[in-house]
Amino acid sequence: MIISRRNFVEAAGLASAALMFPGQTSFAGNDAVRIGGHAFGSSWTIVMDRSKNSALIKTQVERILGKVNASMSPYASSSEICQFNSMGADEQLMPSHAFGYVARAALKVARLTQGAFDPTVGPRVHALGFGPITGSGTTSWRSIVLQGRHLGKRESDATLDLCGIAKGFALDLVRQCLQENEIANALIEVGGEVSAIGHHPSGRHWRVAIESPVFRSQEAISIVEPKSLSLATSGHRANGIDGPISTSHIIPTASEQAANNPILSVSVLAKSAMLADALATALCAMEQSDATRFARERGINSLFAFGSSGGYRLVSTGRFSEHEIG
Repeated sequence: MIISRRNFVEAAGLASAALMFPGQTSFAGNDAVRIGGHAFGSSWTIVMDRSKNSALIKTQVERILGKVNASMSPYASSSEICQFNSMGADEQLMPSHAFGYVARAALKVARLTQGAFDPTVGPRVHALGFGPITGSGTTSWRSIVLQGRHLGKRESDATLDLCGIAKGFALDLVRQCLQENEIANALIEVGGEVSAIGHHPSGRHWRVAIESPVFRSQEAISIVEPKSLSLATSGHRANGIDGPISTSHIIPTASEQAANNPILSVSVLAKSAMLADALATALCAMEQSDATRFARERGINSLFAFGSSGGYRLVSTGRFSEHEIG
């Protein structure tokens, strides 16, 4: 998701929507505590009710994120996903419950979006200089077979890449962890994906600033109150590329080239962070007309930033605008 650390802290900690000055990282008052750490090559942050259990919660969150990373990271050679990717077509993997759940969800979204979200895109992403998954890049999500508890492939060269959905899944687990610890109010961010519980200490809803998709711009294009939903954003700026969209890590449907359409970023609000994560990626990979039509027909709460002369223009679908401030 395209959200800067400054914008996250600003939206969490201030009663206004104005951008914070760098370094201003705390609440006014002692009503909340901020914890965080590193995960998925990025970071995680939670702003929540001040609690004597914050150290314990941090330990639990780190354990959750560590397990997801150990299972689904293509950078960890011992991970389940790396084991699957190295298998032949005559082999099967009996995945853990979590891995199987996320793989099944990824295939479901791939089917729903007719391959705009494709969890086998890893080798094509690697060919553009992003990610460690290698291969011919000629397979599709239809090459993956999930029957009962067994995960297999129709072609030995088929691989899985769950990076477009695993962070959202991890965020859902962290949210569940906080609820089980009876945390009534919290704003949670994992690798840029965001979910909220309860309210800001001032009594209002939590607010999150979505950063401009234009490289090196520091403005917020929207201030959003997720309320009971989770927020994810996919865009070409996420990897810090200073250049044309053709250098993006996002691969459109039925193509071996990077996305090169007017969609600069897409933000999605959904009941689960996992679904928001996957849908944002899928919509960003579609052609502009297909993406907006798909989102409108299915009532997806989304905010598109389209490139235009002088910057960008915004188009929302579903009930996204009802969550925007100002």
